[in-house]
Amino acid sequence: MESEIIAAIRDGAPPHFAQPDDALVYDYTRLLLRDGTVPAALHAQVTQRFGVKGVVELTALVGYYSMVAMTLNAHEIPLPDNAAPQLSAPPEGLFDQPPPL
Repeated sequence: MESEIIAAIRDGAPPHFAQPDDALVYDYTRLLLRDGTVPAALHAQVTQRFGVKGVVELTALVGYYSMVAMTLNAHEIPLPDNAAPQLSAPPEGLFDQPPPL
């Protein structure tokens, strides 16, 4: 199942999760990383499920992981033992944005 989730994310398709909590965390994380925020309805749903403390911890975890990933990528730190990456950004980038000025 985990390999199917990785493959779906790699291919830009919505993954299928067996557990509703996993899908909720995925949606929250995806939108937070993509948009820098989440819609109020989703935030309320995550808060109802995990509580305020849980949402704060999830947000901190996502932010910390993002910071570590950016640091490793910016400094071109190789994967351990020359492992092949399972995911890579598409050549056109992750988002439709105008070119830098």
